[in-house]
Amino acid sequence: MNKKKLTTIVTAAVMGTMIVIGGTLAWFTDKGETTNVVTFGNVDIKLEETQKDGNLSEKGLKFENIVPGDKFKKDPTITNIGKNDCYIRAKITFTEGAPIGADSLDIKSAEWKKGSDGYYYYKGVVKNGMNVVLFNEVKIPGELGNNVADKTFNIKVDAEAIQSDNFEVNFESDTPWGTTPITAETYKEPTK
Repeated sequence: MNKKKLTTIVTAAVMGTMIVIGGTLAWFTDKGETTNVVTFGNVDIKLEETQKDGNLSEKGLKFENIVPGDKFKKDPTITNIGKNDCYIRAKITFTEGAPIGADSLDIKSAEWKKGSDGYYYYKGVVKNGMNVVLFNEVKIPGELGNNVADKTFNIKVDAEAIQSDNFEVNFESDTPWGTTPITAETYKEPTK
């Protein structure tokens, strides 16, 4: 055989072998796939008070035949029923012309900070299932006179919550949640 024919046969054999090996390598493939599931948590609170029977209820309380100097139990209890830890703030408002103000409430100042925006800010993170009480008692001043006889007024408590993760709070500030408007889901205590 001449050299040229031998080179052609060897080249053809090498090429054929490479095609067979290349074709065989095509069978060694792999594929991977994954699906990531992202589920958002939530912030959810419940505002309740202890009723006369000792049970908590979301209904407001009604107090009758109150006289100057009386004290009565009123304990707005805010519970974190959401999946995520949160910060809580509450605002207390009184019917216009009410004979009392926030100074008649035993607000737990060691736990709550009054902001310049009128909110009371709970000074810590409220974990899932945890509850906090804003105040326990209302004290009616003994100096009130006949000008309040047969009068009615409301004490309204609104509570709001925001996630604690990735939210910065500054309890040294007069507005611990900052000045950026926050649209929080609000739970209002019913008034009677």
